[in-house]
Amino acid sequence: MNQAPVEVSVLVPAKDEAENLPEFVRLCDEALKAAPFSFEVVVVDDGSRDETPKVLDTLGRTYPFLRVVTHRRQRGIADALRSAAEAANGEIFVFYPADLQYLPADIPGLVAPILAGEADIVTGTKQGRYEKAFVSGIYNRLCRFLFGVPVTDLNSVKAYRREIMIGQPLRPDWHRYMVVIAAADGFRLTSRPVPLHPRRAASPSSPGDGFRSACSTCSPSGSRSGSGASPCSSSGWPERCCSWWAWWRASRRWCFASGMASASAHC
Repeated sequence: MNQAPVEVSVLVPAKDEAENLPEFVRLCDEALKAAPFSFEVVVVDDGSRDETPKVLDTLGRTYPFLRVVTHRRQRGIADALRSAAEAANGEIFVFYPADLQYLPADIPGLVAPILAGEADIVTGTKQGRYEKAFVSGIYNRLCRFLFGVPVTDLNSVKAYRREIMIGQPLRPDWHRYMVVIAAADGFRLTSRPVPLHPRRAASPSSPGDGFRSACSTCSPSGSRSGSGASPCSSSGWPERCCSWWAWWRASRRWCFASGMASASAHC
Protein backbone atom coordinates (compact mmCIF):
# COMPACT_ATOMS: atom_id res chain seq x y z
CA MET A 1 0.00 0.00 0.00
CA ASN A 2 1.36 3.40 -0.98
CA GLN A 3 2.06 5.85 1.79
CA ALA A 4 0.74 9.41 1.65
CA PRO A 5 3.31 11.95 0.40
CA VAL A 6 5.23 13.65 3.18
CA GLU A 7 4.15 17.27 3.61
CA VAL A 8 6.37 18.41 6.49
CA SER A 9 9.99 17.43 7.16
CA VAL A 10 11.40 18.31 10.58
CA LEU A 11 15.17 18.87 10.17
CA VAL A 12 17.11 18.15 13.34
CA PRO A 13 20.88 18.75 13.65
CA ALA A 14 22.19 16.61 16.53
CA LYS A 15 25.67 16.57 18.04
CA ASP A 16 26.13 14.38 21.14
CA GLU A 17 22.40 14.33 21.93
CA ALA A 18 22.11 10.68 22.99
CA GLU A 19 20.38 11.60 26.25
CA ASN A 20 17.85 13.95 24.66
CA LEU A 21 16.93 12.13 21.45
CA PRO A 22 14.65 9.43 22.91
CA GLU A 23 12.45 12.05 24.58
CA PHE A 24 12.62 14.39 21.59
CA VAL A 25 11.48 11.71 19.14
CA ARG A 26 8.78 10.50 21.55
CA LEU A 27 7.45 14.06 21.80
CA CYS A 28 7.48 14.38 18.02
CA ASP A 29 5.36 11.25 17.79
CA GLU A 30 3.00 12.55 20.45
CA ALA A 31 2.66 16.05 18.99
CA LEU A 32 2.57 15.30 15.26
CA LYS A 33 0.74 12.01 14.80
CA ALA A 34 -2.58 13.83 15.20
CA ALA A 35 -1.50 16.88 13.17
CA PRO A 36 -3.40 17.70 9.95
CA PHE A 37 -0.36 16.92 7.80
CA SER A 38 1.92 13.99 7.07
CA PHE A 39 5.45 14.31 8.43
CA GLU A 40 8.90 12.86 8.86
CA VAL A 41 11.73 13.69 11.23
CA VAL A 42 15.20 13.83 9.65
CA VAL A 43 17.96 13.75 12.26
CA VAL A 44 21.51 14.54 11.20
CA ASP A 45 24.12 12.97 13.46
CA ASP A 46 26.77 15.65 13.09
CA GLY A 47 29.89 13.69 14.03
CA SER A 48 28.69 12.70 17.51
CA ARG A 49 31.19 11.06 19.85
CA ASP A 50 28.66 9.76 22.37
CA GLU A 51 26.04 7.03 21.93
CA THR A 52 23.94 9.07 19.46
CA PRO A 53 24.41 6.58 16.55
CA LYS A 54 23.24 3.63 18.66
CA VAL A 55 20.32 5.60 20.07
CA LEU A 56 19.18 6.64 16.59
CA ASP A 57 19.46 3.06 15.34
CA THR A 58 17.19 1.89 18.16
CA LEU A 59 14.72 4.74 17.67
CA GLY A 60 14.57 4.07 13.93
CA ARG A 61 13.21 0.59 14.60
CA THR A 62 10.50 2.03 16.83
CA TYR A 63 9.38 5.12 14.94
CA PRO A 64 8.83 4.67 11.18
CA PHE A 65 8.76 8.44 10.58
CA LEU A 66 12.40 8.81 11.69
CA ARG A 67 15.15 9.13 9.10
CA VAL A 68 18.85 9.44 9.90
CA VAL A 69 21.70 11.13 8.06
CA THR A 70 25.25 10.72 9.36
CA HIS A 71 28.24 13.05 9.11
CA ARG A 72 31.54 11.31 9.81
CA ARG A 73 32.87 14.50 11.40
CA GLN A 74 31.26 17.59 12.86
CA ARG A 75 30.34 20.00 10.06
CA GLY A 76 28.10 22.46 11.89
CA ILE A 77 24.45 23.48 11.81
CA ALA A 78 24.44 24.91 8.28
CA ASP A 79 25.83 21.75 6.67
CA ALA A 80 23.58 19.58 8.85
CA LEU A 81 20.51 21.48 7.66
CA ARG A 82 21.60 21.19 4.05
CA SER A 83 22.22 17.45 4.39
CA ALA A 84 18.84 17.00 6.04
CA ALA A 85 17.13 18.99 3.28
CA GLU A 86 18.74 16.84 0.60
CA ALA A 87 17.39 13.71 2.28
CA ALA A 88 13.96 15.14 3.12
CA ASN A 89 10.76 14.43 1.19
CA GLY A 90 8.53 17.23 2.42
CA GLU A 91 7.76 20.53 0.72
CA ILE A 92 7.78 22.34 4.07
CA PHE A 93 10.86 22.22 6.29
CA VAL A 94 11.01 22.89 10.03
CA PHE A 95 14.38 23.60 11.65
CA TYR A 96 14.32 22.22 15.19
CA PRO A 97 17.21 21.39 17.56
CA ALA A 98 17.24 18.16 19.55
CA ASP A 99 18.17 19.66 22.94
CA LEU A 100 14.52 20.11 24.06
CA GLN A 101 14.81 23.85 24.57
CA TYR A 102 11.97 23.95 22.03
CA LEU A 103 9.25 21.32 22.31
CA PRO A 104 7.75 19.57 19.27
CA ALA A 105 4.26 20.54 20.45
CA ASP A 106 4.92 23.99 18.93
CA ILE A 107 5.70 22.67 15.44
CA PRO A 108 2.07 22.63 14.17
CA GLY A 109 1.73 26.31 15.08
CA LEU A 110 4.81 27.20 13.02
CA VAL A 111 3.62 25.20 10.03
CA ALA A 112 0.00 26.40 10.05
CA PRO A 113 0.50 29.79 8.30
CA ILE A 114 2.38 28.08 5.46
CA LEU A 115 -0.25 25.38 5.00
CA ALA A 116 -2.92 28.09 5.00
CA GLY A 117 -1.11 29.96 2.23
CA GLU A 118 -0.50 32.99 4.44
CA ALA A 119 3.31 32.85 4.61
CA ASP A 120 6.38 31.21 3.11
CA ILE A 121 8.60 31.31 6.19
CA VAL A 122 7.54 31.45 9.84
CA THR A 123 10.04 32.31 12.55
CA GLY A 124 9.56 31.39 16.19
CA THR A 125 9.76 34.30 18.62
CA LYS A 126 11.43 33.04 21.79
CA GLN A 127 9.36 33.43 24.95
CA GLY A 128 11.27 33.35 28.23
CA ARG A 129 14.76 34.09 29.53
CA TYR A 130 17.85 32.83 27.72
CA GLU A 131 21.60 33.22 27.98
CA LYS A 132 22.38 35.29 24.87
CA ALA A 133 19.32 37.53 24.87
CA PHE A 134 21.38 40.74 24.77
CA VAL A 135 23.43 39.83 21.68
CA SER A 136 20.42 38.28 19.98
CA GLY A 137 18.40 41.44 20.61
CA ILE A 138 21.05 43.62 18.97
CA TYR A 139 21.25 41.32 15.95
CA ASN A 140 17.47 41.30 15.49
CA ARG A 141 17.17 45.07 15.83
CA LEU A 142 19.93 45.62 13.27
CA CYS A 143 18.18 43.26 10.83
CA ARG A 144 14.93 45.17 11.18
CA PHE A 145 16.73 48.52 10.83
CA LEU A 146 18.97 47.64 7.88
CA PHE A 147 16.76 45.29 5.91
CA GLY A 148 13.19 46.01 7.03
CA VAL A 149 12.64 42.38 8.01
CA PRO A 150 9.15 42.27 9.60
CA VAL A 151 9.89 39.69 12.31
CA THR A 152 11.35 40.14 15.77
CA ASP A 153 13.50 36.99 16.19
CA LEU A 154 15.73 35.60 13.46
CA ASN A 155 17.79 33.27 15.70
CA SER A 156 15.17 30.70 16.55
CA VAL A 157 13.30 27.71 15.19
CA LYS A 158 11.53 28.28 11.91
CA ALA A 159 9.34 26.67 9.28
CA TYR A 160 9.86 27.44 5.60
CA ARG A 161 9.07 26.23 2.11
CA ARG A 162 11.61 23.94 0.44
CA GLU A 163 12.17 26.43 -2.37
CA ILE A 164 13.65 28.96 0.06
CA MET A 165 16.70 26.71 0.36
CA ILE A 166 17.48 27.25 -3.33
CA GLY A 167 18.38 30.89 -2.78
CA GLN A 168 20.74 30.30 0.12
CA PRO A 169 24.47 30.96 -0.51
CA LEU A 170 27.00 28.14 -0.40
CA ARG A 171 28.86 29.36 2.67
CA PRO A 172 29.23 27.76 6.11
CA ASP A 173 26.99 30.21 7.95
CA TRP A 174 24.12 30.65 5.47
CA HIS A 175 21.52 29.75 8.11
CA ARG A 176 22.30 33.03 9.91
CA TYR A 177 21.01 34.97 6.90
CA MET A 178 18.13 32.73 5.79
CA VAL A 179 15.32 35.06 6.83
CA VAL A 180 17.02 38.18 5.42
CA ILE A 181 17.67 36.49 2.07
CA ALA A 182 14.11 35.11 1.93
CA ALA A 183 12.72 38.61 2.52
CA ALA A 184 14.99 40.04 -0.19
CA ASP A 185 13.73 37.37 -2.59
CA GLY A 186 10.12 38.36 -1.99
CA PHE A 187 8.99 35.50 0.24
CA ARG A 188 6.29 36.29 2.77
CA LEU A 189 7.37 36.31 6.42
CA THR A 190 5.50 36.04 9.68
CA SER A 191 6.24 34.82 13.21
CA ARG A 192 4.68 32.86 16.05
CA PRO A 193 5.56 32.86 19.77
CA VAL A 194 7.51 29.78 20.88
CA PRO A 195 8.29 29.04 24.55
CA LEU A 196 11.97 28.49 25.33
CA HIS A 197 12.70 25.84 27.97
CA PRO A 198 15.85 25.11 30.01
CA ARG A 199 18.32 22.69 28.50
CA ARG A 200 17.92 19.14 29.74
CA ALA A 201 20.75 16.67 29.28
CA ALA A 202 23.11 18.26 26.77
CA SER A 203 25.83 20.53 28.09
CA PRO A 204 25.64 24.11 26.78
CA SER A 205 28.55 25.57 24.85
CA SER A 206 31.08 27.59 26.74
CA PRO A 207 30.10 31.28 27.12
CA GLY A 208 32.49 32.44 24.42
CA ASP A 209 31.48 29.93 21.76
CA GLY A 210 28.67 32.03 20.37
CA PHE A 211 30.97 35.04 20.02
CA ARG A 212 33.76 33.01 18.50
CA SER A 213 31.41 31.43 15.97
CA ALA A 214 30.24 34.90 15.00
CA CYS A 215 33.82 35.62 13.95
CA SER A 216 33.39 33.07 11.15
CA THR A 217 31.37 35.70 9.29
CA CYS A 218 34.27 38.16 9.38
CA SER A 219 35.80 36.86 6.16
CA PRO A 220 33.94 36.03 2.94
CA SER A 221 35.20 32.45 3.09
CA GLY A 222 33.83 31.91 6.58
CA SER A 223 37.35 31.52 7.96
CA ARG A 224 38.48 32.88 11.29
CA SER A 225 41.86 33.85 9.97
CA GLY A 226 43.39 35.77 7.07
CA SER A 227 42.81 39.31 5.90
CA GLY A 228 39.16 39.22 6.93
CA ALA A 229 39.89 38.31 10.54
CA SER A 230 38.23 40.33 13.26
CA PRO A 231 40.34 42.65 15.42
CA CYS A 232 39.75 40.28 18.34
CA SER A 233 42.07 37.69 16.84
CA SER A 234 45.09 39.96 16.99
CA SER A 235 44.55 42.54 19.70
CA GLY A 236 42.94 40.49 22.46
CA TRP A 237 39.78 42.61 22.61
CA PRO A 238 36.90 41.09 24.57
CA GLU A 239 35.11 38.43 22.58
CA ARG A 240 31.95 40.52 22.44
CA CYS A 241 33.55 42.72 19.80
CA CYS A 242 33.61 39.69 17.50
CA SER A 243 29.85 39.75 17.10
CA TRP A 244 29.81 43.49 16.50
CA TRP A 245 32.64 43.34 13.96
CA ALA A 246 31.16 40.30 12.22
CA TRP A 247 27.74 41.88 11.97
CA TRP A 248 29.16 45.17 10.61
CA ARG A 249 31.03 43.34 7.86
CA ALA A 250 28.04 41.10 7.07
CA SER A 251 25.60 44.00 6.92
CA ARG A 252 27.87 45.92 4.55
CA ARG A 253 28.12 42.90 2.25
CA TRP A 254 24.37 42.36 2.20
CA CYS A 255 23.62 46.03 1.57
CA PHE A 256 25.64 45.95 -1.64
CA ALA A 257 24.82 42.36 -2.66
CA SER A 258 21.06 42.33 -2.16
CA GLY A 259 20.27 45.57 -3.95
CA MET A 260 17.68 46.41 -1.32
CA ALA A 261 17.08 50.13 -1.42
CA SER A 262 15.98 50.30 2.17
CA ALA A 263 19.22 48.66 3.28
CA SER A 264 21.63 50.58 1.06
CA ALA A 265 20.22 53.85 2.32
CA HIS A 266 21.78 53.10 5.70
CA CYS A 267 25.21 51.92 4.46
